[in-house]
Amino acid sequence: MSLTDTKLKSLKATGKTYEIADRDGLSVRVSPKGAGTFQFRYRFLGKQQRMRIGSYPDTLLKEARERARAARALLEHGLDPITQARLEKSKQQQASTVKELCVYWLENYGRPHRARSDEIEQVLEKNVYKQVGSYPLESVSRRDIVNRVLKPILDRGSRVQANKVLTLLKQIFAYGVEHGLLEASPSEYISKKNVGGREIARDRVLTDSEIHTVWTEIDASKMSEPVKLAVKILLATGQRRGELTNARWLNVDLGGCVWVIPAENSKNGKEHRVPLSSLAVELFKQLKTFSTGSGWVMPSVKHDDQPMSERVISRAVNRWQTGESDRPVDKWIDKFTPHDLRRTAATKMNGLGVSPHVVEKVLNHTMGGVMAVYNRYDYWPEMVEALNTWGNALEALTSGNGNVVLLKNKGAV
Repeated sequence: MSLTDTKLKSLKATGKTYEIADRDGLSVRVSPKGAGTFQFRYRFLGKQQRMRIGSYPDTLLKEARERARAARALLEHGLDPITQARLEKSKQQQASTVKELCVYWLENYGRPHRARSDEIEQVLEKNVYKQVGSYPLESVSRRDIVNRVLKPILDRGSRVQANKVLTLLKQIFAYGVEHGLLEASPSEYISKKNVGGREIARDRVLTDSEIHTVWTEIDASKMSEPVKLAVKILLATGQRRGELTNARWLNVDLGGCVWVIPAENSKNGKEHRVPLSSLAVELFKQLKTFSTGSGWVMPSVKHDDQPMSERVISRAVNRWQTGESDRPVDKWIDKFTPHDLRRTAATKMNGLGVSPHVVEKVLNHTMGGVMAVYNRYDYWPEMVEALNTWGNALEALTSGNGNVVLLKNKGAV
């Protein structure tokens, strides 16, 4: 005979465990003290199984029967209800909101596989967590992503940043879909074309006279001394902002004239050794006097146990060029970004006769085609010569009156 609500209300303690069957494998198991627990009994792969689906009266009979029917449907599709319940519980524990998914992605993929994951986390905190972080995964929509996340970025004039945030969210949501945390990505059909638009690669390269102006005028700016030195180091070495701000002194060998960028700090995920010219060594020595004993080459002003954000350099250079200074540099030259210094260093090395593939090695660009497969030569001697040549030329250019012209050496290509 099937269970009824009346029978369930009359459950009594007998000092022993007993069971009352319902139908379709459902039963209620009564403890010695009279507490009832609904169970679904079934066979899977020839073995008898019992699945707990709720306690009475927290779970009523109607609800227990619905859960039993759902479990029976899983069996009909060849799935074990207990296993599926565990997977569902694990999924809910892993991530149920947008922020939880982002954190799950960071811990399981971002930090192990992406360079400078702390910077990625800062981007998420600024542009995603406050906006849609609390939204449940099953209800966050494409409109939420567009209106709550991307539109505010566009409203402040940051088209490139909007595209970067969109790309990041596409990766995170796709990861969630792949791992069964949500059924579909709310960012799947949002295109860069309709957000930040097509990004045109910058081609800004500072002229010789502009390099002289930046080098000499920066000392009179309101930038902090470490940031002034950082700008000069970026120009002298051709490396990236984040690689410098995330550098540790244990990776900078001033005696051996080499700066090692660990794999976790490089964009291509490969360790990179940067030869240091005498000019670069001197700049690093000056920078070390401001590190106040921190292990970081550029420690945070507020927390010397943390690195400075690379955005500090960008903001300082931008302020210097937008009139927020006693001597804004835009009176003399067109606007540039810190990354333009990297392009400038590469272009000038080529102009000094350094072979393009050596410049690519200095920049830590991944070789393509046949060279990527067969050429394992590290070009270290050539890189040393390239950066020493550039360092000497840069010293000559910045120590004079700005009229020095960097000419191609013989054999330049």
